[in-house]
Amino acid sequence: MKKIDVHLEVRLFSDSVASPADVKARVFGFLEAHIRVYRHGPLLDFSSFDPFLHEHVQSLVVTELGSTNHESAISSWRAAPHVHVYALFEGQHVGGTDFALDTDTAHGNRQDSNAESPATGPSSSSASWSPAAFTSYVCPCPELLNVWESIHVAPSSKQILLALAESAMNFSLAGVDPSLVNGNRLILLYGAPGTGKTSLARGLAQKLAIRHGDRFAAVELLSVNAHALLSKFFGESSALVGRVFGSIREKVAEETATLFLLAIDEVETICASREIALAKESNEPSDAVRVVNAVLTEIDRLRALRNVLTVATSNITQALDTAFLDRCDLKLHVGLPEADGRYAILRSVLSELMRVKILAPAVPLPERFDFLSQPPSPADEAPGSVVCTVADTSSFYSPVSAPSSPHPSATVMAQQEQRQICSLRLELIRLVEQTEGASGRALRKLPLLAHALLAAPRTITVASFVGAMQQALRLGKIELE
Repeated sequence: MKKIDVHLEVRLFSDSVASPADVKARVFGFLEAHIRVYRHGPLLDFSSFDPFLHEHVQSLVVTELGSTNHESAISSWRAAPHVHVYALFEGQHVGGTDFALDTDTAHGNRQDSNAESPATGPSSSSASWSPAAFTSYVCPCPELLNVWESIHVAPSSKQILLALAESAMNFSLAGVDPSLVNGNRLILLYGAPGTGKTSLARGLAQKLAIRHGDRFAAVELLSVNAHALLSKFFGESSALVGRVFGSIREKVAEETATLFLLAIDEVETICASREIALAKESNEPSDAVRVVNAVLTEIDRLRALRNVLTVATSNITQALDTAFLDRCDLKLHVGLPEADGRYAILRSVLSELMRVKILAPAVPLPERFDFLSQPPSPADEAPGSVVCTVADTSSFYSPVSAPSSPHPSATVMAQQEQRQICSLRLELIRLVEQTEGASGRALRKLPLLAHALLAAPRTITVASFVGAMQQALRLGKIELE
């Protein structure tokens, strides 16, 4: 029987001097001796079994079970564990490179990112200042920690994105001739606003750094600000594109041992359809066409560099130029979260509010949406246990009535607790159903609004808070589009 791949990520303390090979060997020893079933999430007891791991390892997390990631648990005898050891690059954020326009000559002048801005430097004027053209992060970095995991899309979308990036990287490192095997190492993520396209692109750099950090001296994310490449001066935008991408190409060519991921957000800003532009009756189209031509030329030039992968995002694919779309190796739709994803997002925000004691007391929430309708405990372990049904919601908004006996039995108390848990779970099911069509961004805004509606400065029960989130939806106070 073919074993199922299980990926575990081991994060070292920032001051650890242990070699990744030694850490990996000790982790494998711990897994073999103590783990019988793999489940998603952190393994919390590793440090108590091995002083070496206690000294050097900050966290040990199971991040992926199987190629489809649909498994909730995998027995150790069926698992093929893959251990990835990494440490965060603390303070490795590199400021963006700024380009300013010389209004007299209409030429861009490169300025160091550490130069004084108009807000702090008297020598700069607002008329000649432009925003950072791109920003660089050395990964894995604190800024991108858990970004990949926080995006809840169809599991296959993440798998395809990561697999294609790894394949493109493998082809490039193997020296595959691009004239024989066509590949631009260019990926387009498209979909509705708020679905997590930008976060996926940025999180991909972090994931590649964790999974393949041993194959490169470094992994660096270059996040391009497409809006900074546009100028009000005719003909200057295409020149800015050339200068910015030229700077990036120079950086990539010099650091051949580093893997670069170039992320371009809202790529339609600089790759709008030339057919649409030419159909307009104004002086703008010719300049827009020049910008697109410049971008396409730069994409072709990047193809010659084997250590760079480009990921672009767009909300409006209809507006993109067909030549750009033709150059994409993968066009991946990032859709709105389904029921499982919406529950995962709501569960994460409720867990966070319980962690900081805004919601109290803390209550356990099932890991998956399809577990919500199951009894809180197996019937054979809890005599008289209550099975969750949609009708059983009377205890959600009011305490369960005390039994007539002054000393209720353990069975009666267990039944009361189970009814309350069932009631909470059923209301969570309703909330997930009511939020159909909501983006991840909209769902993560919901807790703040719900808290405001309660107008309660003290701690709130989880049940009351779920009711407040439902109220916020009913009042139409949140955009679900």
